[in-house]
Amino acid sequence: MTDWSKEEYSAGVLVIGGGAAGLRAAIAAKDSGADVLVVTKGKFAASGATFDNINGGWGYQAAAGFRDKTDNPEKHFQEIVDMGMGMVNNELAWLVAQNAYDRLTDLEAYGLRFKRENGEYVQNVGDFSNIPRAFVTEDMANIRDSFQQAAIRRGIKILEDTRITRLLISDNHCFGAAGIRGERAFVRISAPATIMATGGGAAVFQYNLAPHDATGDGYVLGFEAGAALINMEFIQIMLGTPPMKKRNCLPIGIFRDGPHFTNSFGEEFLAKYYATSDLLRNAYKARLRHQPFSSRDEARFIDIGIAKEALAGKTAENHGILVTKDRDTSGVMLPEGQIETAPFAHSFNGGLAINFEAETTVSSLFAAGEVAGGAHGADRIGGNMMPATQVIGERAGKSAALRATRAADDPRATEAAEEEFRKLRSFTAPAPVDLSHTQDHLKWMMWKKCLVVRKGDNLASALKTIENLGDIMARIKCSNVREYVSLKSMITLSKILLTGALRRKESRGSHYRADFPDKDDKNFGRPMMLHKDSLEEVVI
Repeated sequence: MTDWSKEEYSAGVLVIGGGAAGLRAAIAAKDSGADVLVVTKGKFAASGATFDNINGGWGYQAAAGFRDKTDNPEKHFQEIVDMGMGMVNNELAWLVAQNAYDRLTDLEAYGLRFKRENGEYVQNVGDFSNIPRAFVTEDMANIRDSFQQAAIRRGIKILEDTRITRLLISDNHCFGAAGIRGERAFVRISAPATIMATGGGAAVFQYNLAPHDATGDGYVLGFEAGAALINMEFIQIMLGTPPMKKRNCLPIGIFRDGPHFTNSFGEEFLAKYYATSDLLRNAYKARLRHQPFSSRDEARFIDIGIAKEALAGKTAENHGILVTKDRDTSGVMLPEGQIETAPFAHSFNGGLAINFEAETTVSSLFAAGEVAGGAHGADRIGGNMMPATQVIGERAGKSAALRATRAADDPRATEAAEEEFRKLRSFTAPAPVDLSHTQDHLKWMMWKKCLVVRKGDNLASALKTIENLGDIMARIKCSNVREYVSLKSMITLSKILLTGALRRKESRGSHYRADFPDKDDKNFGRPMMLHKDSLEEVVI
């Protein structure tokens, strides 16, 4: 067996993650005078949801008053708060709404292009919104090139193919991180300030609309370092089109065409959930306002019905429900007159709890992008994730740069790095182990028990399975260390998600409990936080 090598790096600001949030943070930190190192799990400007986007581009909410002269940041802010249903950090929501357009002009300065027609910006109405303020990017190649060149021009250092496995913490202060580069290089990075920008965790579910590596590493790294998590039970869920290799969103326009949802027994089952055809038509109209599932309106039983039929095993070849339609007024074409659909995890509305300066509850550990929580709530307006990456990313970069002059090392941080090195070596063995079956089991379980339809008994049984998987993993030794570390992280994230879903005993926005189908403001009207030391509810 090839032994491990050791590599050491240092920077004023360490950015973990090279997507839109991470690179915006890196640019802000560099422009503020800090020495910046960006660590990416894959190839620079090629991996992650920013550059491996299933939609082929971005929507970007920013109140500039172009299409609607009455629009302004106050209206943008109010929509964020309304859709959040009491789960939003209002300070962060206002920060995003107030600065979204300024950060869009930054993107244009980098070279990023937004669509125009006849010289005017194209702006759409995003999900859950009433105002056409969502700008639309031209293409992914332009996004990749613009960010890549902006980083290169500034001389920002990049370390590719590196998976961070531990944050180095001493006395609730972050002093950098440790991890694996390639297959056998142990990496320690010393930094007085660290920014977590690792994206989301939708790939922990079998059916998802996210890159394969969106496994929620940052949530787990922060959580295990002692940082609090907020709103982790709120996950954006879309109807998608299986199988995974050909997946996409089910076009929302199909609800104009009188769609029929049929299980494998030929039953058109939505009639069980809507007493009359008029109610079902009204549900279709409501669903035209938002692609993601929400328990906020009558459209919820479309997704709930599809999920229940799937859970009952009444599915077609790819574990989906068959869709046909009466007419074609939307332009949505169905291959051979039908298509399969099923619930897909899309993005997380929660994450590491941060303050107005983008700092987590661990000092000198900042967060931005999908890994950061608070700017979004129970539901999120379409196109609001991208301004959050830019606004909060810029704030995180500037805040981190102010810490870049403090001491970058600590004896206990050095000890933590050595401990991580010993741990990684301890489960390294000459032979590889096939972990794919365990991973598939985990992802199917999360899809079945923690996506659309959640129930207390199912969530509790899934937590027991998670404990068993953890025990099994503790006994494994293998040569494919990065796969092993990834699966362990997915198991921990699953435990976090199941715990959050189990403790919120109500239905609100994207979180639906079949055993608690109503919203309960008295007991659950504010966000819950999860913390490693207690894993108990803390209401903020």
